[in-house]
Amino acid sequence: MALSPNGTSTTIGGDFTAVARWVDDQGDPVAGVLVTFVAVQRGSPDIEKSVSTDEAGRAELTYARQTPGADRVLASVDQGGSTIKVAIDHRWVSPNEGPLTCRQATPVSVTSLGDVAFLCGGCPPSTGVSVDVGGKTLEAPDVSAASSDDEVGVKASLPTLPPGTHEASLECGNRSVTVEFGVVSSTLSSANTGGAAGAAGAVLLFFLLVGWLLLPRGWISRRGEQ
Repeated sequence: MALSPNGTSTTIGGDFTAVARWVDDQGDPVAGVLVTFVAVQRGSPDIEKSVSTDEAGRAELTYARQTPGADRVLASVDQGGSTIKVAIDHRWVSPNEGPLTCRQATPVSVTSLGDVAFLCGGCPPSTGVSVDVGGKTLEAPDVSAASSDDEVGVKASLPTLPPGTHEASLECGNRSVTVEFGVVSSTLSSANTGGAAGAAGAVLLFFLLVGWLLLPRGWISRRGEQ
C-alpha cells in the first residue's frame, strides 16, 4: 500500500487530502479494500475515517485543521490476519507565516555536474523541498537544519548545464521562490587552477633570474675558482 503526498503543508482552514492506493502482486488496483485513516496532531483531536478503495484502488481522507502544527497521517489495512500500516507527515501553517526566501549558499558560480546549495528561510527541516532547474526536478535534494532556526540548507546535484546564469525554482509546501545561480564549465575551472599555478611559477623564476643578475661578478668568479 502506498500513501501520499508526504512532506507537504496546508494553510489552516484549508483542506488536505491523503490518498492511499492498494494494488495486488501484479500491480493491478484492487477495489473494495477497507482502509482506516488516522490523522494525529499533538494537542488536537485525532481525525479517523474508514474508506473502501474504488476501482482505481484509491481511498482518500480529506480533512482540515484550525491550529498550526505537524500531523502524522496513518493508513492501515487488515489483511490475512495481519495489519499493514503506512504513514506520511503533513504540516499545517498559519496564514501569516512568512514567505519562502532562498539564497545561494555556494560560491557565485558552480561547476556543471557539481552540487549547488541554498539557504532557505520559512521552511521547516521536516518539510520536503523540491528543486527545479530548467524544467527538470533534481533528484533527492539533501535538506538539513542550518545555523539559524529560521533557515534550512538545501543541496542538490546539478544536471549538465551550459556555462552562464540559470534559475532554480525551490518549493516548500505551498510556497515557492526562484533563485539565480551561475555555472562555469569544469574545463574552465581546471584551466583557471592550472593558470594560477603557472603564473606563480613564472613569478618565482623571474625573481630567481633577477637575483642571479644582481650578484657581484667578483663573487661569481671566486666561487668558480674554488
